[in-house]
Amino acid sequence: MGSNAPPGPGAHADGCHRFPVSVVRAWSALKRVQRLSTHVLESRYPAHAGSGNGIVERDLHGQELIFDERGTWMLPNGTGTAFRNRCRWRLEEKLLTLEHLRHGEGNPVLLAVVEPREGNVLRPKAPHWCDPDTYDVEMVFEHTAVTLYWTVAGPAKDYRMRTVYSADSALPSDTSDSLA
Repeated sequence: MGSNAPPGPGAHADGCHRFPVSVVRAWSALKRVQRLSTHVLESRYPAHAGSGNGIVERDLHGQELIFDERGTWMLPNGTGTAFRNRCRWRLEEKLLTLEHLRHGEGNPVLLAVVEPREGNVLRPKAPHWCDPDTYDVEMVFEHTAVTLYWTVAGPAKDYRMRTVYSADSALPSDTSDSLA
């Protein structure tokens, strides 16, 4: 007979009992994403400046979640251009993996492998090296939003960027670059 008792430590009501609670909550927030807002916070190179807004279509298959993103990227001079992006999130035992699918689903580009840190923060064990650039990310999740803070450094790249994925058409009111 089944028990009506609540899940114990490390368990979750949706059957994700082997995953840390923070990973399950981040995964749950990702599954609700509908919109994105991204902004380059600072850049040494003008070509990397700007901000974008768009929608996210999700396709969930078990422990894989595909994001099809599209929207408009605005340069500081007011020029806008359409963008499209396709990435895959994977829920793994104690972490989340993010891959870019620019070369197709069979040839993903690894962007980050994040694991729980304090509270609602996930971070990689180490920055990701994609020759000749280094990518580091901090993922902060809330019930209705997931924010990625990227730091990218290399010979031709040097910028910090924030991307807020939200669960509804209204983006969170606090999109400052504060991590608190």
